[in-house]
Amino acid sequence: MEYSILEMEPDGKNYYAAVIPGEALITEFDLIYFFEVIDEFGNGAFYPDPDKEDPHIIVRVRR
Repeated sequence: MEYSILEMEPDGKNYYAAVIPGEALITEFDLIYFFEVIDEFGNGAFYPDPDKEDPHIIVRVRR
């Protein structure tokens, strides 16, 4: 499975954002994503938590 990594940038107080380029979307497939976060101390987490649920968020791409 091929994937891309996008760095999120601060977008206001306590908010972060990233833009998925349109050319990265393939209409034959749904968009699947997850978040990996790491703080300034090196602590990390995934969302959704793979120990508790399906570790992906799936969004249908219009065809």
